[in-house]
Amino acid sequence: MEVTVGKTEYKLGEEFEMPTVTITYDDGTVITVSTYQISGNDTDRVGVKDITVTYTENDVTLKYSYVIRVPSNQEPINALGCAGNVISTSIILS
Repeated sequence: MEVTVGKTEYKLGEEFEMPTVTITYDDGTVITVSTYQISGNDTDRVGVKDITVTYTENDVTLKYSYVIRVPSNQEPINALGCAGNVISTSIILS
């Protein structure tokens, strides 16, 4: 199992980017899978997080682990993707 991790450092509250998981079979066939489990991907708390990717097929389970970091010196990201507090928003339709 090969896991391609796009990002290992996150701002507090930032949306976690799911890794790309590919499986290479004995015959050389390579597939990208989306039916895997992931744990430890909480960016709502500061610290170093152990991420575990688990893929099971035909009673064979493969695991891959890596680390992400959420530093403490950052403001949280709100629902609009902005740091700090949003006081007001405007939408202009034309």
